[in-house]
Amino acid sequence: MMRTFDATIHDTIARHPEIASAFGCDVDRMPLSFAEMAASPDDFALLRNDTGDMGMIFEWSAPFVWQMHTLALPSCRGKRALKDGKAMIREMFVEHGACLIWGQTPVDLRAARIFNRWCGAKSVGFREQPLFGLSEVFMGLKDDWLERHP
Repeated sequence: MMRTFDATIHDTIARHPEIASAFGCDVDRMPLSFAEMAASPDDFALLRNDTGDMGMIFEWSAPFVWQMHTLALPSCRGKRALKDGKAMIREMFVEHGACLIWGQTPVDLRAARIFNRWCGAKSVGFREQPLFGLSEVFMGLKDDWLERHP
């Protein structure tokens, strides 16, 4: 796993028709690029796996607090996605100073919600999210997460 300052892999994953459709995007009509995020390392940490088919974007929320966004191609599912996702979360906690990682996942993205739990996040409730509607909110605290995922 590695942090990157080049958004190419994240852009490629997000433009895949199966991924874009999960967000209700038409990739032909909506140009999508994470380049501005990659160019703002104090506000965004872009991490990717070694095979280039999974990326996470961590968005700064407050000191030591980052919101997690996950992108994975169909080639990165199941056990490998879980292994790579946990490795990127570990990197944020151990290498980049995160103490709390959180996220919000639309309730209709069942697989993504299950993935969050498998990666060690705990559900802390639901909220109406302006872009995607009712979403489940997840969080993980560094010490608790590292204890459960040695």
